[in-house]
Amino acid sequence: MLSYIRYSSLMSQNSIVILIFIGYLLTFIFSHYRVAYKKIGSKNFWRFRTFSDLIVVFSFIIGFVLLVQFKGEKKFDSPNDMVSFGVNNSFSDLIIKGCQSVIKEDLCHLDCHYLMAKNVYYYGSNKQLNDYIASLYEMITKPSDNSKDIAYLMLGYLDYYSNYDYNFNYLEFISNKKIKYYNYLLGLKSSNANEAIGYFKKEIKYEGFSEGSTVKLYDLFVQKSDQKSMLQLAENKSLSKFLSRSVKKEIFFKNASFSNYIIQIVGRTIDEFTLLSAITAFLISFLWMNFLRRFDIYETEKWKYLLAVFGLGSIATFFVYPLGDVLEYVFHFSYTNTDVLNDFIYCSVVIGAVEELVKIVPFLLILRCFKFINEPYDYILYGSVSALGFAFMENILYFNEYQFHVIFIRTVYSVVGHMFWTSIIAYGFIKINFNRKTTYSSLAVVFGSFTLACFGHGAYDFLLFYNLGALNTVFFFLSLIAFVFMINNSLNISNFYNYEISLRREKMAFQLIIGLVGVYMLQYFIIGVNYGSSYANTMALNNMLYGLMIITFLAILFSSISINRGEWKAISVFSFIPYFTFNGVKTFFYSKNPKGLTLRFFTTKTNPFLATQLPVVGVVVKELTISNQKGWYLVEFNKPITVRNYLSLKAIIRPVKENTSLRKNKIKVDFLMIPNNSFLNKELVVKEDLFPIDRVYTICLS
Repeated sequence: MLSYIRYSSLMSQNSIVILIFIGYLLTFIFSHYRVAYKKIGSKNFWRFRTFSDLIVVFSFIIGFVLLVQFKGEKKFDSPNDMVSFGVNNSFSDLIIKGCQSVIKEDLCHLDCHYLMAKNVYYYGSNKQLNDYIASLYEMITKPSDNSKDIAYLMLGYLDYYSNYDYNFNYLEFISNKKIKYYNYLLGLKSSNANEAIGYFKKEIKYEGFSEGSTVKLYDLFVQKSDQKSMLQLAENKSLSKFLSRSVKKEIFFKNASFSNYIIQIVGRTIDEFTLLSAITAFLISFLWMNFLRRFDIYETEKWKYLLAVFGLGSIATFFVYPLGDVLEYVFHFSYTNTDVLNDFIYCSVVIGAVEELVKIVPFLLILRCFKFINEPYDYILYGSVSALGFAFMENILYFNEYQFHVIFIRTVYSVVGHMFWTSIIAYGFIKINFNRKTTYSSLAVVFGSFTLACFGHGAYDFLLFYNLGALNTVFFFLSLIAFVFMINNSLNISNFYNYEISLRREKMAFQLIIGLVGVYMLQYFIIGVNYGSSYANTMALNNMLYGLMIITFLAILFSSISINRGEWKAISVFSFIPYFTFNGVKTFFYSKNPKGLTLRFFTTKTNPFLATQLPVVGVVVKELTISNQKGWYLVEFNKPITVRNYLSLKAIIRPVKENTSLRKNKIKVDFLMIPNNSFLNKELVVKEDLFPIDRVYTICLS
């Protein structure tokens, strides 16, 4: 009863949090379309592009859900198909269920007995294990020798892995000494390495359990450091297929068989490659590539250049293996899972340094050989695109290996992480090329940024390997804050800065939400088609809280980017916290009266009156009516501006475009200087009596 109450309470808490995140995401949608509705009117509102995007996404969501529900549960033509599916996808419950059906029809199906014993021992319930043992004892009473041999064989297997010492050797009662798994079990039980090797070789000779025997032979050869025998095993065409690509890669590397070594590297990608995994991985990379390209507002990069760097990043992935293997097998870096300092160094050097070096090389080649990387943000963009190429190849492997269960989590964690760590190095080159660093300081910046990227990457993997999920999430979120600061700073110092061009943050954040929701539903659809509706529904509901949390965080984070020309912010978590507010809620429910707003005024260099005096900060004091028109505002500045004999601390403004809020960034305003204080006390203030200054813009600070 207590556990039920605890579970119910947890579910209710999760439901509340889910509702909060859903409500918050809806405010992004409502606030976005509220502005659009006012801007384009009710007649054209339904043609609004992002509204149509939303319709398409929700149509896909509904369609995916209906298709998955219509398909229903996974169906199998026979128990053997169920067993094969369970083995291929590591579903122990299906293996047990399928084996039970097969054994019921064919009592002496040896392979199903082995799978049954293995899975019921490790993953089955106590009842399933006890029932299976009882059925084996019942088989011993059968007159068939084959039935008895199988029963004794499986009891011997369970006895070997049991924690209890019965001092009873079931294998002695087996009459057929050539039966499959018999010599394999004798090899497991043998305490003498050479004797065990003989048993495993005999199992292979009798064409028994060759897969398990080959793996065990390799383990014994490793213990004896017998490189010659390992190489013979890897070169044996009939047995090498039972060894993993990584094992054979290590064997061939240590024996300087480099042609076979390269075959293993390429072969791993070929083994895991499927059209579905490739398409899914590319769609995810394209989602982020397109999103980052939208920040490139001053001189948007051509797709052909981006795709070229993406391709180079994909190819560069293959160089991870030789570099990492040199560090492991030549310089003897190793992962222990017990020595914390050693494992952190391993993650930072063998994983972090190798991958960051491989990802940054395509960017450096393009930077050195071509001229289209010509503004600060291009460094972040092309560095990230190279990382997306790397992540694309990595995702192809992981999606197929983990049966597409990791699509969403890799989209928001691994892919973004790869972009961020590579951007740290690219950010160092921004500081060098646009801050005019000396040769000595440039080398220090390059080395420092590369080292920081390696340790950041290593820390992420280290926390992941040590199952410190909550700490890893916090670390990752803090890393993303730094990523946003780097993007913001690179845009602030752009040499193509243009006051007329603004960053459409809310629209970009909204489209990111749509994209990530689409990825979430794509995973749901693929899982539903492959594994059935119940499994997909359970997975989607269990991961909903996490999914909404990360989508909300990313939407808030990237919508906080605000371009202030020439500003270079120090990367600090604390300087970001004040901006981590419910922007969507604020935009949806804000008061129409902008009184109290703090605005930053700036102008172009060619402005004859204010070019040398702006930027300046001012506060909206009150609303005024000028020439019988409402919507004008009196502003007081924090420092005087001198224009002839007009008031130096006050001016009157309004947005040039109607229905434009002063809360928006980089809007052009009518800027009127005031002759004297008494002028404001007139009953009728005429615009012609004020002095207008053109080309003045504002940014809302608070």
